[in-house]
Amino acid sequence: MRSLSFMVIFFGLLASAAFAQAPQAEFEAAAGRYAACMVATVRMGMTTKMDPDAFKAGLDKSCKAEEARFRAAGVRQAVALGRTEAEAAAEIEGNIARGKAVWAADQASYVRTGKVPR
Repeated sequence: MRSLSFMVIFFGLLASAAFAQAPQAEFEAAAGRYAACMVATVRMGMTTKMDPDAFKAGLDKSCKAEEARFRAAGVRQAVALGRTEAEAAAEIEGNIARGKAVWAADQASYVRTGKVPR
């Protein structure tokens, strides 16, 4: 699934830098929980062939607790690497938004074509 690949690459790039141990472990755990929740949400949208517009609206409401923990851990991680809190927050928000856009596009593609995006 392309969206899963996107998240694996994203998390791999962030994890490959030299991070402080505690923020890194917290970030990796939070990222894994958030990705797992979102992938389950996408699978549900594909399995039920949910209307893409309804799915996209629902996606923004899904996994909020996991998203909040991911956001907070990501900011702490980036600050530990020397970014400002504002820079870190903007980067995390952008990554979340891009991830949701990819997941929504994958679900819409599946509903339209019946093929699981790669």
